[in-house]
Amino acid sequence: PLGGRTHLKQRRLVACYAQTFQEDPIRILRAFRFSVQLGFSMDPTLQPLMAAAVSGLKRIAGERIRDELFAVFQTNHASRVLQELDRLGGVCVLFPELEAGRDVHQGGYHHLDVFRHQLETVAQCDAILTGLAEFTPELRAPLVDYCATSLVEGRSRAALVKLAGLYHDVGKPATRRVETDGEIWFIGHEQFGACLVEAATERLRLSNREAEMIRRLVLYHLRPGHLSREPQLTRRAIFRFFRDLGDDGPACLLVWWADRLATRGPSSRLDQIDQQRARLEELL
Repeated sequence: PLGGRTHLKQRRLVACYAQTFQEDPIRILRAFRFSVQLGFSMDPTLQPLMAAAVSGLKRIAGERIRDELFAVFQTNHASRVLQELDRLGGVCVLFPELEAGRDVHQGGYHHLDVFRHQLETVAQCDAILTGLAEFTPELRAPLVDYCATSLVEGRSRAALVKLAGLYHDVGKPATRRVETDGEIWFIGHEQFGACLVEAATERLRLSNREAEMIRRLVLYHLRPGHLSREPQLTRRAIFRFFRDLGDDGPACLLVWWADRLATRGPSSRLDQIDQQRARLEELL
């Protein structure tokens, strides 16, 4: 009676009635999920309806939000959904810890503020995790298997890597310090961020194992960068890295690599990318 068969043929998402999102705001996330999972377009009438109801996501149970978000993170379009959600005002509702990073300048190494850098890191995760094609063939197959593995059924490591990428610099606004020469530092932001992300993993009702993985990825996301600058990787340095991260070591390396590729300010040494990729593969 509402023309649904026609809309399906057109691969177009249309609201059944004007109050559909007000009635159950989780349908906002479901619309995005249908869009990226099925390749459907959203009817132009949806955006104002979703924007009017997006604040209602605050009252939705964490389990329902988690399931819709992780279904999106399983696709290659997580960053696109986050950007569109941000235009609706939804990112600050779902991830309130990130709002403090908006418009926070990071200095010459970065071309984006803290908030947009974290969204860009998810975009890099989307690209990197799509077949892991940039890695050498002998690494590709085991990495694909590793990323597809679920700690909890239905939530893959790849999706958790994207969530960690979204939160990896959440501690920067509170630790920002500007020196007299204009240099900007965020000393200790990884430790502070590891504390902040616990609220998000609890709100999303992640398992203890998943929450610990996200916490460790935020806490140690700088370590691979430090190792990449060493003249030579020692067995002792490699042992310490995997002693601290265990099975989460490859995930940490992927978060760092996405973070690195999302850092393209004028002071960023893009000429070091090939060397750093070689060090990344050595660690993997």
